[in-house]
Formats: sequence, C-alpha cells, structure tokens
Amino acid sequence: MITTSVYADSIEFEKRATLASWHTPEFNHQWGLASIHADSAYAAGYTGKGIKMGIFDMPAYAKHSEFYGENKLIHLITSGVRSGNYLNLLGEKSDEHFYFDGTLHFKDTDGQLVSHGTFVTGIAAANRDGKGIHGVAFDSQIFSADINDGGDFKGDLRGIDEHITQAGWQAFIGSGVRVINNSWTVDLADNFNGLFDDDSSSKPYFSLSDAKVQFEQLNDLLRISKGGAFQGGIDAGNNGILNIIGLGNDGNKSSTSILGGLGYFMPEVAPYWLTVGSVQNKENYISELEINYVWEQLFSLYQGKNPSENSDDHFTQWINELHENNPSIFVNLKKKFNQQLDRSQISDVLLSQFSTPCGYTASYCVVAPGSNLYSTGVIGSEHNKLVAGYQSGSGTSYAAPHVTGAAALLMQRFPYLSGVEISTILKTTATDLGDVGVDSSYGWGLINLEKAINGPAMFVTKDDIPAEFRIPDLERIEAIQFVADIPGIGAILDKGTVRERICNDRHCDSDTYSNDISGHGGLLKKGAGSLILSGNNSYTGLTSINQGTLHIDGSIVSDVIVNKAGVLGGAGKLASFVVNDGGTITANSATGTLQVTNNATFESGSRYIVDIILRDKKAMPLHIGGDVALNGGEVEIELQNQQNLLAQNKVSGFAGQQLTILTAENDIKGQFNHVVSHYPFLTGGLSHQRNKVLLAIQRNQYSFDEAAHTLNERNVAYAIEALSVSSPIYESLLLSNSQQQARQALQQLSGQIHADIASVQINSSRYLRNAIYERLKQAQDRTMLSNLKADQVGNWGQLLQSAGNTSGYGDIEGFDDYTQGVLLGTDRELMGNTRFGIAGGYTRAKLHGRINGSAQSNNYHFAIYGEKTVDALDLHAGGAYMWGHVNTSRSVAYGSQSDKNQAKYQTGTTQLFGGAAYNLKHQWVDLTPFANLAWVNYQNNGFSESGGAAALNGKKQHLNAIFSEIGFGAGKQWPITKNISLELNSQLSWQHQLNNNSRDSVLSFQHSDSAFNVNSVPASRNGMILKTSMAMEINSQLSILVGYNGLLSDHYQDNSVNGHMAWHF
Repeated sequence: MITTSVYADSIEFEKRATLASWHTPEFNHQWGLASIHADSAYAAGYTGKGIKMGIFDMPAYAKHSEFYGENKLIHLITSGVRSGNYLNLLGEKSDEHFYFDGTLHFKDTDGQLVSHGTFVTGIAAANRDGKGIHGVAFDSQIFSADINDGGDFKGDLRGIDEHITQAGWQAFIGSGVRVINNSWTVDLADNFNGLFDDDSSSKPYFSLSDAKVQFEQLNDLLRISKGGAFQGGIDAGNNGILNIIGLGNDGNKSSTSILGGLGYFMPEVAPYWLTVGSVQNKENYISELEINYVWEQLFSLYQGKNPSENSDDHFTQWINELHENNPSIFVNLKKKFNQQLDRSQISDVLLSQFSTPCGYTASYCVVAPGSNLYSTGVIGSEHNKLVAGYQSGSGTSYAAPHVTGAAALLMQRFPYLSGVEISTILKTTATDLGDVGVDSSYGWGLINLEKAINGPAMFVTKDDIPAEFRIPDLERIEAIQFVADIPGIGAILDKGTVRERICNDRHCDSDTYSNDISGHGGLLKKGAGSLILSGNNSYTGLTSINQGTLHIDGSIVSDVIVNKAGVLGGAGKLASFVVNDGGTITANSATGTLQVTNNATFESGSRYIVDIILRDKKAMPLHIGGDVALNGGEVEIELQNQQNLLAQNKVSGFAGQQLTILTAENDIKGQFNHVVSHYPFLTGGLSHQRNKVLLAIQRNQYSFDEAAHTLNERNVAYAIEALSVSSPIYESLLLSNSQQQARQALQQLSGQIHADIASVQINSSRYLRNAIYERLKQAQDRTMLSNLKADQVGNWGQLLQSAGNTSGYGDIEGFDDYTQGVLLGTDRELMGNTRFGIAGGYTRAKLHGRINGSAQSNNYHFAIYGEKTVDALDLHAGGAYMWGHVNTSRSVAYGSQSDKNQAKYQTGTTQLFGGAAYNLKHQWVDLTPFANLAWVNYQNNGFSESGGAAALNGKKQHLNAIFSEIGFGAGKQWPITKNISLELNSQLSWQHQLNNNSRDSVLSFQHSDSAFNVNSVPASRNGMILKTSMAMEINSQLSILVGYNGLLSDHYQDNSVNGHMAWHF
C-alpha cells in the first residue's frame, strides 16, 4: 500500500507540474480557460490543430496580431441582394446589394466600429503567441462570415435578413468547417422583461409558450421563403456541422428565443444544436453583490433625504456631493457588506445575472464562463485606422466561443467522431451545477475538458432527461446508441464532402474511454479499429459490436451483441453476451479474462479464440455466471507468452495437455463444432462436460517437411522430425504460426554458410594458378606488361582484388564473396630452356550468404611450379596448398525464436595443375592456343558452433574438383613513336568441371545423432574465362596497364578489373 500511495502521489505531482507549465500570463489573463480545464487538454496534446471552426458574427479584425499566421483567419466573402421580407430598422433598402469581405462596418451609438466579432473570435481561437490572451483552441483555423446585425427588431424574425444569413450559412457549409459559433440571437419584444428596464418587475418573462408563438412565425417563413435566418442553420446541421448558440442576455428568468430553441421544436436539428448560457466565478459574483448592496443603501439614504425627488440627474449630483463631503461612507458600506456576507454559502460558479438560462433547451444546453472576460478588441471609427488591443466584456456571446473552442479540441482528440458525438461528450462530461442532473438554469452544467478528453460519461436517451425538458417527438429520430466508429489509420472520413480528410491520428486505430459511463443508452462499435472501456460503467442500453474490437477492461452492466466482423475481448465484467455468425470473443488479456455475470450464447458460425499460456501450460478461460448455450461455433487456438526456446535447454511440453477454456455456474447446453488452428502442426480436441469445456492441444498429421520448399529445407525438416519432443528446436518449429514462418525456420536452421565456404575456397584456388600462368607467360617475353610486377632476376608479385557472385540455383540460395590479398614468387631459368619457381601469399575472403550467414577466411598459400620450352611449345606444371582459418557467423530468427551461432575451424585446399601452350607469331598478331588441367581438393577437420540450441556440428569433410581449360590468347605490340609502344592482349577459354559438381556439407544439431546434408549452389559444369588488357610503354621508365579478368558461368560470376602504372628509376 505504501508503494502504491507513493506511486500515485508521484503521478499526481507530475500531472500538476505538466498542467502548471500551461499557466502562462496569456492563460491566466482569461479566467475562462482554467474554469473549463483547458490546460488538461493542452497537456494531453490537443490544441485544435487541423480543425476548421466557423464564427458567424460581426467580422473579426484580421490585422490583430492574435490572428496572424498563414490562413489562420479566413473571411468568407458573401454577397447578394437584401431580402424583401427584411424588417429593416437601420435605413437599408430591401433591394440593396450587399457585399461582405471581413471589413468592419457596424458602429455603436458613439460611432465606433463594434469589435464584438473580434472579441468572440479571440475567446475561441486567438494565437498562443506570448501576448495578451490565447483562445481555447489556439491552433485551429478560423472561418468568419458577416452576420450583419440588423439592430433591435423587437422579437420579429423578419428583423434578420434571410438572404444575408443564408449566404453566410452556405459559405460555411462550403468551407469545410465542422463547428460554427453563433453569438447572436433573436431579441425579445418590448412587452417582455428587460433585465435593465426600470419597470421590468411589471412585465412578463419570455416562456416556452412565447417561443412556440415565435416558432409558428418561423414556420410561416419556412413555407413562404428561405426560412428567415434559420434555414441555413438547418442545412448546416443536415451537413454534419455542429452549431453552438449563445442563449442571450435576458436575465435569469426569461427563456431563450427561437434561434436557441430550434432544436426543441425541430427534433431533427437537436443532435447538431448546442445552446450555451453564461456563468461567473465566485469573486465576480461577490463583487456584483457588493456593488448592488452599496447602491441600494445609497439609494435608500437618498430617498429618505429627498422624498419628493425622482430624477436621475439629481441622484447623480447627490452622489457626487456625498463622495466629496463624506468619502468614507463608500468604504464603510463595503465593510458592512463583507461582514454580513457568508462566503461559504456561495457556490464557486454561478449563473451570470444577465444570462438567459437553459430553460426548455436544457436537454441540449451547457454553460461556460461569460462574465468579466478579457479578449481581443479594436478601437476606432474607420476600418483602415483601427487600433488593435484587448478589452473586457461580459455576455453569453462570450460564453459560446468557449464551447466552440472546446468542441474543436475534442474534434482533434476524437477525429473519428461526428459532431453529434462531440456534443454528447461536451454535455455528459460537464460539471453538474444547480439541481442534480439536467436543470433549467445550467442544463448539463459547466463544460469540463479534463473529463471530456477521456470520452463520454453517459449514453443518453430521453429517459435520462427530466420529463419537462424532453424534446417532443424526439423518438422519431433519437439515436439510442452512442456510435464509436473507429475506422483505422488511413481511413477517409466524411468521404465525398468538403470535410473529407484522412484519419491519421493514433486514436483512429485504438482509443480508450476511461470515464464511468452511465445512462439508458447503449454503444455501437463500428470501424476496424479497437475501443477500450476501462471505467466502471452503468449504462443499461445494448452494446453492439458490428466491426473492430471492443475491449472491456472495466465493467459494464449492458448486454453485448457481437455481430459479423466484431470482436469482444478484455479482462473486465459484463452482464451477458451473444456472439452471432461471424462474431468473435477472445480471452486474450495478459491480466485476466472476461467475467460474465449472467448468460452467454455462441451461435452457429461464431468464434471463440482461446489464449494458451505456454509458460504455465494453462488457458485463460471464460467464466459465465449463468447459463451457456453452445449452438455451434468454433474454438481457435492462440498461443501466448512464447519464449525464446533456442536460448534455453528445456521446453514447456504443452502438447497433449488438457486445458479448461470455459466454465459456467449453471449447465452448458450444446457443443462447439470444432477446433480451428492456424498453427500448421497443431490441432486440438474438445471435451464438453456439464459446466466446463476442456481443450487438448495435439500434434496434427502434418510433418515438418510439408512446410519445406527446397532440398535443404526438407533435409533439415527430416532431421528435426527425428529429434526428441523435448528438444527446443523441435518445439520451436511446432509453435510456428504459419507455413511461411515454419519455412523461414527451416531456412535459417540449415547452416548453408558452411557449404558455401567450401565452394568459395575451391573457386578461389584459381587465383594462384592464374598468377603463376601469367608469370610464366611474362617470363617468356610474350607480353610487354601484365598485372604482375617482376624484376630482372625473376622475383614477382601481384596485388589481388576480386568480387564474385553466385546466383541461386533451383531452390538453393546463392551468395556473394570478396577476395583481396597479395601473391609473391620467384623463379630462375635453368639449362635447357627450363624454369623453376616457388610462390606464396596471403588472401582474405569474405562471404555473405543470403540466409543470415556470413564468413571470413584468412588464407595462406604456398606453391611450386616449373616450365619447359621446346621451340614454340611451352609445358608447365605445379602444385599448391592453401591453409584457411575460417570464422562463420549465423543469425537465426523466426517468430519469437532467435539465436546467434559462431564457429572457428581450419581448412586445407590442395591443388595440382599443368598444361601446354603453343606460340604462333605473326606480323599482325601473336596467337597462343593452350590447354590446362587442375585437380583441387578441399577439406576441413569438422567444427562445433557456439550459441544456443540452433548450434550445429560439422563432420570432417572432403570435396574434390577437376577442371579442364582450353582456349587461346591473342596479342601484339606496336610501336607508336620512337619511345612509345602499345600492346593489346586478350585470352578466351572454356572451363569444364570433369567430376561431380555438387558442393555439400554434412551437419547435425548439437546433442543429436540425426545428421543432414546441406547443399551450396553446385559448381557450374561449364564456364567462360575472359581476360583482356591494354598496355602502353611511354619510355623505358614509365608504363601503364588496364585489364579485366572474369569467370562467367551459369551459377558463378567472378570479375576483377585491374590497372597499374609503373615508373622505373
């Protein structure tokens, strides 16, 4: 417990430190950000980036620094002709053309351009730039359309020009915005209470019945025209755009007018309609109470001394005189107020005094900060002479953009959700204020982003809404399930619309809802991605899984239906489930498995994936608290916790074990149809008992060699089949999850690199032979220059560098090899045209196999050779031996298995060679036909690899190769000038291997007598050897040579290009 507590305290401390990093002066200047817990969203990485929001208002001032940035603020240009239905109170003509491009044009009574739209836009999305304030969704993109405030039109819907508003709505629909802020509403008629009217107490308040009258006026407009200001909003909702509506500033007793109420009267609009009231914090509320108290006391004192006066001017004069003669009275009244005030009885957040309450819109209403806010503003009477700055203000107009910004943050957090689900999250995660649950003042409550970023907190139906706030006829279109359509990364969202986008966020693949979800609604899981429910959920609606995976890691009391393409998993609790045809339930949690409190049904065509923990030799069984109906279906084996068997000496020995996969408190009726295994060498048998089902894992009828495609793979498979079942190699292959993985294992276990090194050593034996042949040719003065260097007494040397490529043959993989080194020799001419010499040298060969193997051999050479010349006939012969010090390395990796195996061993390569050449000299060209014969023997004394279970032993090995070579050479030297001569030489020959051309090795796994042959690519039976060179002697001191030497055959290509320059001094 101590450890847990310390860990929890550490996590909480880190969380607080992360949140504090966002509490900059910009953040702190706008108290609404902290009130809605925007810092929690920022700390989680959500800033509104990539989200387009709309602001339907007076234009925002684009040159304000808070809106700088490429495409940060885009003004949607709207134009047209004013409506004939427009009840204009500003002197505009109904047939006038209008054109709005973001230029501020509406002025207040003092002639100053109104910055209402600038203030609203700043609250929603001002930049986080280290100055002033920043908006809720500071990284979002803003689209602004001009609402053209028509003035106080006394509740008549015709006071809003339908052509202007319709143009704005349609511009938003075409822009790709996903949420629109509406900080405007329909004013109330004069006969209703005005918050600041002196005679307000004698006037009625605007109620639901009055709103119904307004809706009838709207219905008339919808029938005869474009619906006044509202048809465009309806269109926006039909296009999936979420509308945020400020309720208005008509005091705490009047209901909202028809703009906010549209979702109540038109149920099809309600899912995309979210109204917003304004709240104030405790200190602001107390400040207002203090001011009211002081003025009430002063007014009472004034009336006592001036009973016959009733003039505002006289009262103002009296106050000024009082302040001059007795200023302490103001201080004393404030002290008295604070002495009488019981702060503990005041809530931290309260409805602003000016705010219209949620009222009849409560079922789709929230509240947000709207009092005494600080945001962007402008001062000036001419658009081109405005001064940008910051202002304070209050109103539901400024509460609404908090919600709009919050919606943008959640649209980034949940990129796959529609505006309907985003609205649901905002409502259901709001902090409850006032009466418990949805109420007439605060609706759902104060939006809370700290909770909202963790998903919904309620799946809502009408039964979760108090009867007085239920939308009439909502059942007609009500969604009784929250839709979590998690489509998978790369999916296209809103395809075919202007909002089309690619879902690239990680939450498009997998998401977690961690809130405790309540409500009468249910959940519909769609899309290929996965969803985790980790809370203790009490929602009672049906949970349907139509696609993808739902993990229940917490608990639900809902019944679950798993349909085709759906998967249910997790380690939590649920009430019951039915798995239909094509549906899957999986018990594959590392921390446990699903617990079902009631009944479970597996229908025909369903699938139950059973996890088998190899290490513990047990399954993760489902436990059912009620009845189980097995109407068919299949059981699929899934092996978990596979260890690296190649790194240990013992195995789990799971095969043949009988494991419990399902238990029930009551009887199990029926049976599963069969067991399905995607493991090529495993199957299972089922045993159905009264209250449990057992599964036995068994070896099936398929042998290991059925996964093999090549001879080498089959040879390895036969050897593994002969191993004991307790062998790590045997069990590792048994655990292969596919034919492809099994074949990969057989490839990598074969050890072909050891057969390849034998091939390389035999092939490279020709380098020393060729060097000796070249030297003897040079000694006979048949070439002016060669790639050998020799002195006058017969000492010679050659630098060697060559690259070889052996292509795959049939089903055997090839390899690449590289050889470099130096060869040295000396010879002397004896009597009778006889020459005798010795040679030696060092070469290093590197080999890279195509199956995760490599080798290096350090080779040391010794040779003797001789030549006899009889007229034009040259007879030559020799013998050589090469000592090789070989280092091999193999990496084995398949599935969860891996090993690293190395070996060091000695090789010896013996060769005997001889041949004859006949020299034909001609004026234009010298020809030399020749024939050579060579016998090469390769041997090693065996080896044992180091490493794990995949290490191999190699037996002592001998390989012989006999080569014949027939060809001719041609060349000539021509003088070009007195001092410069040019020589061209070419040689073409055919090489033929006379004996068996296979190159194989006999290997076995350590601690096993089961040997197997592994083959390298067989030597090419025939090949062509081509040599060509060009030499130029500049003078007796300087000579230059370039040349090519290559062996070309079906399986093997060896190419070298050489060049040198010699300067004698």
